Amino acid sequence: MAHTDKSVLESYKKEVTRSKLTVIGLLFSTDNLLEFGDKIDLIEAFTELQIRLAHYNYNYGVIMPDIFEPLMKSGSITLNQLYEAVGCIERGKRPMTNSFIAVKQQHSSHLVDNYKAFTNIRSFNLDFTVNSVVCPYDTDAMLVLADSDLKLVSANGSYKDFVIVQYDKCHVKAVGQTQNNMYFTVRKNETLCIFRYSQSSEQIEELNVKVTFTDACTSKNDTLLLLNRLNSTFYETDNKGRVIKTFNTDGLPQNAYCYDNNILCMHVTTVSRILIATNNSLYTFTFSGRLEQLYQGENSNFKQIFEDRRGNVFVADKTRGKERMCLFTPYGYYIGDILPPNADSVMKNLVALSIDRCGNLWIFSSTSSKT
Repeated sequence: MAHTDKSVLESYKKEVTRSKLTVIGLLFSTDNLLEFGDKIDLIEAFTELQIRLAHYNYNYGVIMPDIFEPLMKSGSITLNQLYEAVGCIERGKRPMTNSFIAVKQQHSSHLVDNYKAFTNIRSFNLDFTVNSVVCPYDTDAMLVLADSDLKLVSANGSYKDFVIVQYDKCHVKAVGQTQNNMYFTVRKNETLCIFRYSQSSEQIEELNVKVTFTDACTSKNDTLLLLNRLNSTFYETDNKGRVIKTFNTDGLPQNAYCYDNNILCMHVTTVSRILIATNNSLYTFTFSGRLEQLYQGENSNFKQIFEDRRGNVFVADKTRGKERMCLFTPYGYYIGDILPPNADSVMKNLVALSIDRCGNLWIFSSTSSKT
């Protein structure tokens, strides 16, 4: 493109130079005529000047050539050319942990100073028992599961019935929410099943899951992650229940298979890491089944895992007399303990924890519900 435009401009330059010489000759003749000629000479030379000017306009008028701005056309650079220009992208040696830790940010973070960040906004009592939090709803409201009913609890303490998810009088447990659906598990004939509530169609339907699993959580792109503890196998399924990926791990301890001694909690973080809590340990797996990180807290009793919109992961520790809330990165690295002031009694009776879309922490206890 540069060579083509340069050739055009060189040709234009020559034409302009030739035209310039012609104009100089005309100006010189006219000046001599005006300075040294008389009226008769002007009248006689007028016709000749007119012809020469007309001849110049016709033969030497130079038009500026079109030079176009270069534009990038899609598909004009191949992938191999891109590799040669900037290199190939590979995994780094260490995870980008610090990029997701809000506590390491400036003082605008609500996790920098507990005493400044955690203040009791409101406390209220509900006339029903909250079993678990399904998901944040709207801006400052929570969708909770009470027995087999979904209820929408607002930050002002009011609530309203959302939908009944009773399924053959089975015990319902919340799994999580994706973009369009809410998922739950029920146990039928000693077999764990999954069904969902579609927010668009407002219908409840059971998923035809062909694999046996013991634990479930939601993942990205409206998919589910299932775990069979007996054979240490993960299954990633689509929103129809069809298995799209299977991988195994040997990182889970043997006692994780005992349901009576371990209440397992599983969560997929924003950076596609699988966090699994088994009593005093927090395991971090990749989506290939590789154990990436292990945190062990002596005499801990981990029960719940949830994550805010900034990538902070909270794990509730229900150790009797030492109740606490631990803060982790989405890669499973322990940061510290986050415990709101005067919340010891609430943590002792903790039922569920979550953070709404305004960044407020909600604590549901068996005696009261607070935020």
